[in-house]
Amino acid sequence: MDSRNKLHSRLRLWEFPDQYIIEPANGSGAPCLDISRVDASMKLIDQVGECDSLRVPKIHPISGVVGMLKLLAGSYLVVVTESERVGSFLGHPIFKITSLKVLPCDHSLKNSPEEQKKMETEFSRLLSVAEKTTGLFFSYQVNLTLSSQRLHDLGHYIVAVNRDMAPVPQKGGLEAVANFPVALAVVLLSFWFATMSMKQAGSDYKHKHLFFSLLWTGICVGVAALVRANGRIFCNRPRLHKPRG
Repeated sequence: MDSRNKLHSRLRLWEFPDQYIIEPANGSGAPCLDISRVDASMKLIDQVGECDSLRVPKIHPISGVVGMLKLLAGSYLVVVTESERVGSFLGHPIFKITSLKVLPCDHSLKNSPEEQKKMETEFSRLLSVAEKTTGLFFSYQVNLTLSSQRLHDLGHYIVAVNRDMAPVPQKGGLEAVANFPVALAVVLLSFWFATMSMKQAGSDYKHKHLFFSLLWTGICVGVAALVRANGRIFCNRPRLHKPRG
């Protein structure tokens, strides 16, 4: 894969007085992201520049970049400073953010009106609270589209389909089916055909009716088993798993 398009899991953050530089830490020679601390402009550079006594950087390992926040008079860079692997989704590792850092990167606030500075200060306090927010998850290999409410419902369980993960016990044999309208309709239709075929077969026991009875019964049982084993395909509520042991 082209190093320019690769998603890096190990990064290094260089904090200079006038810029932030985010450098891939895997030695791939990929370009670095240069973010100005004056106007929040961004560009790609080939490598980190030389340091001297006037530009002594602070260097931190980071797990990823969340993005840029634009407030009233300033922009802020949000990075993941610490994370831990907590599970998998479709075979891809899922990580939980354990620490965030919000970095100011726009000096235009210095020339802003006093009222705007006051509002910006309030927003900055909210950002400091966001740094301590827990329950945020991400993956380097798969797009996660769960809302914050869904993540709250999941708690510490992680969606997974690996066969080495033990499913959380479900209540009732058909509880999962009740949540899947399409699959449930197929099951009910199959059951209806099976019942009709059995009634016709009851009088003459023709092989054709017996065949269709067994066929529709098999479809009914098969769909129910499919839904129970892979319910997340038919439902907007994923099945929850947690690691064994």
